[in-house]
Amino acid sequence: MRLLPLCLLLALPVSAQQVGPSFEAYPAGVIVTARYSLDTADSSRVHIHAGMNATSRRDWGEHDDERGAGFGLGVAGHRYLQGRRSGPWVGLRMDVWQLTIDWIDDGRVGESKVTVAQPTARAGWTLSLGKADLDFSLGLGAEINVRTQGEAVGQGAILLGGIALGY
Repeated sequence: MRLLPLCLLLALPVSAQQVGPSFEAYPAGVIVTARYSLDTADSSRVHIHAGMNATSRRDWGEHDDERGAGFGLGVAGHRYLQGRRSGPWVGLRMDVWQLTIDWIDDGRVGESKVTVAQPTARAGWTLSLGKADLDFSLGLGAEINVRTQGEAVGQGAILLGGIALGY
């Protein structure tokens, strides 16, 4: 049953495919992924990605200092506003991360393992470079702790700036 969304995605009519790295930064960390992109029409693109999220929340979380990292995956889609696969676009992205957060609070030290859902609304620009594309993006969303082992750690709004290369 878990493979059903992937099978449906792979069944979409595809006109082009790309692979490449992506990098996103936010005030408390960075996300680095490998991305596989599918053009499902002249004006839309779907991305499947997997990678790592590293965070240093300092005192923005539930504790005096929160730092950690983990792996995850996600899916994103965007629609080009000019009807072709370049120029401005808007889209949505959904990531799920398995993070291990080390924290310090009033001399106490601990570790929490967190499953984080990260829905994001995005806008960006794709620059076509022949067989390659360069994407610039800005996203606004939320980090939602859906499962926590250990003490609660920070969650909330997230602002992401990104760049990705597809070939």
